[in-house]
Amino acid sequence: MALFSHCLMPNLKYIKKVLYLFLYFPIFLVDYLISLFSDHHTSLFLSYNYMRLIYSLTRGASNVFLALPYKLIYRAVGVYSPFSDEIKEFGFTKIEPTLISKELAHKIKFRCNSLPLYEAKKNIKDRKEFSCFGDIQNKINFTVPRLKYYDSDIASIKEVWELIDVLKLNKIAASYLGCDPIITTLSSWYVVPLIQDDKSDELYDYTAQSYHYDMDWISFLKVFINLDKVDDSNGAFEYIPCTHRGRSSEYYRDVRFKDLDRHSNPEYAFGDVGSIFLADTSGLHRDGRAISSCRQVLMIEF
Repeated sequence: MALFSHCLMPNLKYIKKVLYLFLYFPIFLVDYLISLFSDHHTSLFLSYNYMRLIYSLTRGASNVFLALPYKLIYRAVGVYSPFSDEIKEFGFTKIEPTLISKELAHKIKFRCNSLPLYEAKKNIKDRKEFSCFGDIQNKINFTVPRLKYYDSDIASIKEVWELIDVLKLNKIAASYLGCDPIITTLSSWYVVPLIQDDKSDELYDYTAQSYHYDMDWISFLKVFINLDKVDDSNGAFEYIPCTHRGRSSEYYRDVRFKDLDRHSNPEYAFGDVGSIFLADTSGLHRDGRAISSCRQVLMIEF
């Protein structure tokens, strides 16, 4: 009887997925069309989960087809950036810091110094808030691996918008996505050394510091700007090249991955203040894990 139940479980999971796809397709289709033909570009949580499921089942093919109408309706005419070629081929590209990107990065960090931030914990009630990063006494051992600023505060910093303009990030995004881009997220956070215990893996999973893939939208590009110098000590962002274009079927499962294939060689977002790492994070990646010092990053999602 136990053997029969064990054999039946995979089939039941498959049947549930098929029923889910069939029953919720009309809702997903209506939401998709509303997003396509309006200026809201938002989606229901159900549609978000539906998109993730079909992406996993089709090994990424679904998003290629779903993106086509956007590229036709909102086509970016005459826009090209050589950086987009590297992203299309490898899934990422790096931009070395310039005098202006360094200056603006320093100013953004200075503005952040007076802003509140909070612990990135799943349970909102358990989160601690700090008036500013400078007020934190112990900057070596934390009970969470990430401290996050409020997105609205980051969006209010004028130098963030200046940096987007100076670096022509909209042009790079348009060239890569093949359509007029919109900014969906402006975020900043600190990666900090974590006190290791039996809950460490769970905490890293929640803060995206275990390998995974993103599926925030049908097509998207994330820009990571180092507001501190990044090296081995403070947990550089990691990306597995070319995994945005395809990977083995096991890595399309919608889970956090503890271990990757031994042939996976991550690219690290090392660099000075003002250095930039752009990535299609539908490929495998993780935010780094700080060892002995902290780092702040600014993230912009198109």
